[in-house]
Amino acid sequence: MDRNTKLLGGWGYVGAIVFGILGGFMGPVGGILALAGAIVVLVAYFRAANEFNRPAIRSNAVIALVLAIAAAVIFAVLVGASVATLLLHHGEDGAAGFTGGMIAGGLIAWVLGIAASWFWYKASASLADASGQNLFKTGGLLMFIGSITVIVFGVGGIVSLVGEIMQTIGFFGADEKTADRPPAPGAAT
Repeated sequence: MDRNTKLLGGWGYVGAIVFGILGGFMGPVGGILALAGAIVVLVAYFRAANEFNRPAIRSNAVIALVLAIAAAVIFAVLVGASVATLLLHHGEDGAAGFTGGMIAGGLIAWVLGIAASWFWYKASASLADASGQNLFKTGGLLMFIGSITVIVFGVGGIVSLVGEIMQTIGFFGADEKTADRPPAPGAAT
């Protein structure tokens, strides 16, 4: 794997993890920095797909991204509609609409999040096969399991965090590809 790809992936994950955790304390700036880290990781996956000539890495990563964005948008819309229902309709009707919208938004976002993490796992498994670094596959699997179990008191968040850390180590520990360069003039061969 190219040195720049390794650094983009490793440091992108570090940024996404650190600012994802600290985002609640830093306000919108933390969230923006976490998103920037995630984008850098995505760029590293794209570069790795090109380096290893594995388009499946890129296509699965794009599908994962689209599903994750869809989950966030649908969740935001349904939560917003639920809050609007609560504010506009007082009494039992408002409470029922609020509760129904929150449950629907949460379940739809959860299912789409599981689907997104499955495609991220597939991209990570392809990257592991191409690079020989199995931490990508293991980390991707833990992220998938974490997305399923996040509904169980947040246990899945910890499992996903471990998966992200494993993928970070995978990037930093991947074998570095050296470019075939002709020897320097006057160098002994």
